Amino acid sequence: MLSRRYLLSIMTLSVLAACSDGVAPRLSQERTEPYLVWWAQSLQPQFSAVGATSIATGLPIRLGSVGSLTAQVVIDHSSSATTSATSLTWSHMVGADSNRLLVVGVSIRNANNHVSSVSYAGVPLAFFGARNNSDNAVRTELWYVTAPPSGSGNVTVRLSGGAKMVAGAVSFSGVDPVTPLRGLASAGSTDKGTTNPQVADSSDVNELVLSVLATEGCAGSLTPASGQPQQWNRFYGSGGGDVAGGASTAPGASTLVMSWTKAKDAKWAIATAVIKPYVGLSLTVYQTAFWAVRGQSRSLQIDYQGQGNDTLPFLQLTISDPTYVPGLGPLAVGDSVLVTVTVDPNNIAVSLEPAGMQFGTPSQLRIWYGGAGGDLNRDGVVNAEDSTIESQLLGIWYQEQATNPWDQIQATQSLLEKSFTAALPHFSRYAVAW
Repeated sequence: MLSRRYLLSIMTLSVLAACSDGVAPRLSQERTEPYLVWWAQSLQPQFSAVGATSIATGLPIRLGSVGSLTAQVVIDHSSSATTSATSLTWSHMVGADSNRLLVVGVSIRNANNHVSSVSYAGVPLAFFGARNNSDNAVRTELWYVTAPPSGSGNVTVRLSGGAKMVAGAVSFSGVDPVTPLRGLASAGSTDKGTTNPQVADSSDVNELVLSVLATEGCAGSLTPASGQPQQWNRFYGSGGGDVAGGASTAPGASTLVMSWTKAKDAKWAIATAVIKPYVGLSLTVYQTAFWAVRGQSRSLQIDYQGQGNDTLPFLQLTISDPTYVPGLGPLAVGDSVLVTVTVDPNNIAVSLEPAGMQFGTPSQLRIWYGGAGGDLNRDGVVNAEDSTIESQLLGIWYQEQATNPWDQIQATQSLLEKSFTAALPHFSRYAVAW
């Protein structure tokens, strides 16, 4: 099961009047929580449980086979701005859902000037692609960054020289963090712009396609094709050499053509990018159960099959003194309670039930996080930032219920074995997070 997402509907704007400058509304839905550490996408482990007396027949217990589970790419927020200068800065909001991506599109009048850098909240973006029309009257560029910081931040676009420009940003969630974009396709007018802008970009049904357009002058009313809702549609004019720019999105399709119509001749350039969804782990069954008895030590270990078919530890749980079960009351020595352990197929996390069960002598939980593959900040690379997170920020967090906030608990970390050990006074959901 994927972590909870807020699916935001894509709002389609009405056609703008000729040469008007309309600003797309922002979509806002915030959620605050720690950054949960996920299983490495390339790992796709299978789990098995051994140790405690189980209600199932035989050991080890297979917790489940692994398939693929594809997230839906969700549009988060869009924003835009215009100017005639060497730089442009505006505010953009990024939501808190996981597997985030921010794409910035820039439409420039006079393609001899290009984008020299783009940043969001101080984080630099990477260049993806660009396109000029045949005589360099206009230019469009695409820049991106994975895992942008949540919250409000400034987008800053800097050009190699002063020019009139329209720029916009759109953020997404549910995106592949390693290869978020693919399939750059582009086209440009070869005459005075008698044709309408369009470009074909083949994609899969689970993907999303983004187009960014630049036109010279007013171009009349710019309208994206039906089923391709615009993310921004802006015009900048101040006495000649004007520029218009816009962006639209569409669900992936094998024969998709991203297109716009304009009311009059105008030179144009369009570029598109295919946004890839995150493919996580899907366990058909990822739960096991055993009887815990007050006064008897019972231990459960859950292992997973890593790369190279190596069997590696994920979790150890030891229970000896359950004293209280919600709905049942106090337990006497010798009384038993059914304990259920559910592995999160996407994050390094586990749910222990009955939720709220209490212990006299705390239970001992050990979780190994080596299955994350070292990418702790979800930016697609393993570097010094991940080492800093591991040594200074990482810990075990718990959540009583899905609607409750997360809190960190005391735990002992082994950097060598990449694990945490904690004493549990009660049961809830536990995750390796920062």
